[in-house]
Amino acid sequence: MGIRSATKKDLDDIVEIERLSFPDPWDYNYFNAALRNILIVYEDYETKKVVGYLVAVCCKQNRAVIMKVAVHPEYRNRRIATELLKAILEILKEKGIEDVEIDVDMMNRSAIELYEKAGFKIARTIPMNSEDESFYTMKLRLAKS
Repeated sequence: MGIRSATKKDLDDIVEIERLSFPDPWDYNYFNAALRNILIVYEDYETKKVVGYLVAVCCKQNRAVIMKVAVHPEYRNRRIATELLKAILEILKEKGIEDVEIDVDMMNRSAIELYEKAGFKIARTIPMNSEDESFYTMKLRLAKS
C-alpha cells in the first residue's frame, strides 16, 4: 500500500469511501474539482483500489485547510489516516505553508485524537444547530524547513 496524488481514475473509489464515511457526502463533481487542489490517496497495491484519501486547499498567507480525510471502513484502524496526514503535512511544508487547520466534529473522538497526535491544537469551537453538530477548528503551526 502507498500514497500518491489522485487522478481522475480514482474518483469513483473516492466517492464510494465518501458515501460510506459521511452522512452528507460530497459528490463526484466536488472531488473532480478537488483535483485542482491537493488530493492524495492511499492505494492498496494488491487490489489497485483507493482505500483512503485526503483533500487540502492552500490559501493566502501561507495557510492551508484540510477539507476531508476518510478511510474505507474495511481498512480503518491500520494507520492509513495517520500516514495520509503525515504525507500532506510534508507536502504543505515543501510548499512553504506555515499554518494548517481543519474543522472536526466535536463527537469524532478518533479524528480529534489523530490530529492531536500530529500536533494540532483546538483553536475554537464552531457552534451549529445543536451540541451534536458543533465543530472544533484545530490548528497546527508547521516548523520552517
